[in-house]
Parts: sequence; structure tokens; C-alpha cells
Amino acid sequence: MNYQKRRSFLKRSLLGGLALGALFSGKGWGNNPSPMPNVGASAKDWKALRALFPLSHDRTYLNIASLGPSPQKVIDHMFETIQSQEEVCRTRRYLANRAHAKLEALLQAPKDSIAIMRNATEGANIVARSIPLQAGDEVIITDQEHIGGAAPWITLQQQIGIKLTVVPLDLSGHENFHRLRAAITDKTKVMVFSHVTCTTGMLLPVAQLTSLCREQGIYSCVDGAQAVGMLPVSINQLRPDFYFASGHKWLFGPKGTGILYMNPEIMEALQPSYTGAYTDAVFDLAELEQSYRMVAIREEYGTRSMGLVAGLEAAVDFITELGIDRIEARGRALQAYVRAALQEIDEVEFLSPEDSQWSSAILTFRVRGVDFLTLQKHLDSKQALALRAIYEAKLNALRISCGVINDEQELDRLVACIQRYLAESH
Repeated sequence: MNYQKRRSFLKRSLLGGLALGALFSGKGWGNNPSPMPNVGASAKDWKALRALFPLSHDRTYLNIASLGPSPQKVIDHMFETIQSQEEVCRTRRYLANRAHAKLEALLQAPKDSIAIMRNATEGANIVARSIPLQAGDEVIITDQEHIGGAAPWITLQQQIGIKLTVVPLDLSGHENFHRLRAAITDKTKVMVFSHVTCTTGMLLPVAQLTSLCREQGIYSCVDGAQAVGMLPVSINQLRPDFYFASGHKWLFGPKGTGILYMNPEIMEALQPSYTGAYTDAVFDLAELEQSYRMVAIREEYGTRSMGLVAGLEAAVDFITELGIDRIEARGRALQAYVRAALQEIDEVEFLSPEDSQWSSAILTFRVRGVDFLTLQKHLDSKQALALRAIYEAKLNALRISCGVINDEQELDRLVACIQRYLAESH
């Protein structure tokens, strides 16, 4: 690292530390969280929270659902761990224990039931490869799944001949349980669905669906990439067989982190997708003997970067300190705010559910008469507004992610830019 880069890094770290000192009253933030005072009481408080993130102000970022920025505290803790690991040159795998404990507490999951992944997609692939499937077995999946959650099942269809049944979801949210239940046959082995869809931010009735799967002897596989960090998630209440999510979206963790929950009650029926150090309960090369641990952590085979793991732990601390209920309330409030503003534009059509039972901090919309990619490109390149285009299920729409780093002024600016674009194009 040259002098200028090092000076810039130290400056950012100092500013991040000063901002944290202003907001957090307790010592040892990572290990001994203290209540965050006043955040959410006023717009000023939310702006103070935004100051904890080094995310550039050069553009308005409304795309947490794709990639969430990390607070400076998370970044610093990650690099400090990398530095200390290199100084002793040890795997320091024991550092992962704290991250596991905090993830289990955040998600209200049984001990050792969560493995730390590189991303949600890795978790989805492990699930698909772990379940003992054969040609002719049916897997139900929705038409609103992200490629990372859907591709592993298409691959199994191509490689071993499982049958995929794609169920179109009701975008209002009301009929989805009935639609998925109606797709079940006597050959159905797995049901794959999102907790919150990446397309429109629609909530699915997860607890109802997992209960249905248990009754029918079907494995339930839930994509939680758009839920973890956005709203409360209780594995103990939802009771899925599998639940995977990203660490680098709403959780604000390091890029290249994810989580995978595996139901301890079904582990003996599963085959590990990868094996190596830490997957084994018994290993004897001389006797060619091997058996596997019956916990999800066995999927963390081999040497891992403890810097990423420590960064994920710090991100969980940040979410816990801020309060997941407070985060959900803020996201919903901002979504309602921008929805009301966009509703004043005649050409705007909403795809996200209006009913609060099925809606979230994500709002997806179309502008009639305007190509969605053309509008996205204009907003990005001309107005420095980052939104995600939604091509999945041929929705041809734009998605707004409303997170705690955002505020009403940014949403006002988005609405004004769309109004101006329509006025100038007519």
C-alpha cells in the first residue's frame, strides 16, 4: 500500500470511528452491544446513520437488494482480522464460533445448524446436491426465483432427469399458497420458493408452505436473500428444511459471504456436496473409512478467510444494535412514501403487492410507454440513480430498494427525475 492510499485508508477509518463514537454509547461494540440512541426519531438521526457508511455520495443508491454497502466498522474489523491472521499465519478457525453464535441468535436457529457460505448461490447449490433425488422426481419452483436459486435445479434436470414444475405466482400475494399447494403430486420431492421475491419484494407465506411440505413429506427450500437483514427471520417459527441467504445484501456484510441453514432432523438423509477437513466425524485413510458430521457446519470444508467471517459477525452486530424491527419499519415507511409519490404519475404501474401482509421494503414498477432498460440507463448514466432492472418472469420493470441508508430526499429526487423524463420525451 503506497503512502497516499494508506493515508486515505487511515482517514476513512478515523472518520468512521468518530461517527461510531457519536452514535454508540457503549464500549466494545462488537462484543457488547449497547442500545442505539434516538435513531429513527428524526430524519437527522437517519442521516447520522448514513455517515457510518463509506458509500460514495456521487450517486443515489437504491439497490441494496442487489448489493448492500458495508459500514466502515465492518470493513475495518474485516481488515484487522486479515492482518492479525497473517501476522500469526494460523487458520484461526475458532474465530468462526462467534459468528455462528450470533447468526443463530439473529435467525433464532438451533446450534450448529447454520453454515457460512460464500454467497446464497453456493447455499442453493449445496441444497440441490444434498437431497437424494433421482430421475422422475418432481421439484416445484416459482417463476419469480433469482437465477442463483433456480439454476441448480435446472442443472439437475439436465444432468439426472428430475422434473421441474414452475408455478406462476400471484403478484397480489393472496393466492400463492393455493397455487403452490395445487402443484403438488405424488412425485413431488422438493418445493423451492423465496421468503421475499427478488422481483417485486413480495412476501410468501413461508410458515404455511413449510408446514404443508412437512405434511406431504416434501423438502422445503427457502431463498432468504431478500429477507435476512430486511425483516425479522425466525427459523424456529418458519421451520424450513433449508434456508439460504446472502451476507452482502440487506445484512451489510462483506462481499463473498452467505449463510445456509440445514434442518438438524434431516441431516442423516443428506449427502454432503463437498468433503474434506471439518466435514468428517471419522476419517481413516489407511482403512478408507469416513463418516460425516450431522450438522450444517460440515459444509464449511477446508480453510476459510477469517476476515470475511469476522466481517459477517460485525455486520450481524450492526443489525442487532440497530434493531431488526426498527430496520423493517424504516424500510416499509420509505416504500410507502415513494409509492404514494409515484402514484401521482399516471403512467406508473406497480407490480409489488399493495397489501402490507405481502409487501416489503422493495417497490417494483413500470412506466407505460417507456422501455424499462432505456429508463434505467437514463436514470443511471444521466441522473446518477442506481436501480435494478427486473427482467425475471418477463416483468420488464424497475426495482427500488428502500434501506436504512436511504431517505425521503433521495426518493423525491427519483420521482422528480422520472417526471422530468416523461415531460421531455413527450
